[in-house]
Amino acid sequence: MKIAIISDTHDNLTKIDLALKAAKKAKAEAIIHAGDFVSPFSLTPFKECGLPVHAVIGNNDGERDGLRRQFAAMNAHFWEGPVLFELGGLEIALQHQPYSAAEFAQHLAACTKKPAAQRGGFAPKTSLVKDLLQDPVKRILIYGHTHQLKIERHKGLIVINPGEGCGWLTGKSTLVMLNTENLETEVIDF
Repeated sequence: MKIAIISDTHDNLTKIDLALKAAKKAKAEAIIHAGDFVSPFSLTPFKECGLPVHAVIGNNDGERDGLRRQFAAMNAHFWEGPVLFELGGLEIALQHQPYSAAEFAQHLAACTKKPAAQRGGFAPKTSLVKDLLQDPVKRILIYGHTHQLKIERHKGLIVINPGEGCGWLTGKSTLVMLNTENLETEVIDF
């Protein structure tokens, strides 16, 4: 399965449209968004693209009720975050704020004790991803917020920050394509 990973689109409809066209061209079968859509109107291109969307709320997502309603109308997955879910045979931990591997390990331990419908609810601290898990097994850790592209690997753990989709801060808009079969990643500029 090919997954397009994006974050921090910040209402830039032009860039969102370009990102979704790039994702479709790369044959994405799903989209993961690590937060900061900002306003409900910015979800329209996601709805129109027809791909399944999995997303978390970011710190700049102000009209959360409107976003929730839009996501419900799209039949998309939208969480407060962080959240642990399965997609394409991988365990994916998704949240907006960066966090350390120790916090990720705590979140995984808490999530595996709950039914899938109740996973999430871990209260993360804002910190950098420093130490990677010692025994990861086909897990993906995705975050946004920093607007800085980052892909790190440690054994079976892949840590991905897709950079910024909006291009407001760095002048560069990126997404990361992840192939769940071979765990290869590709950075796409749009």
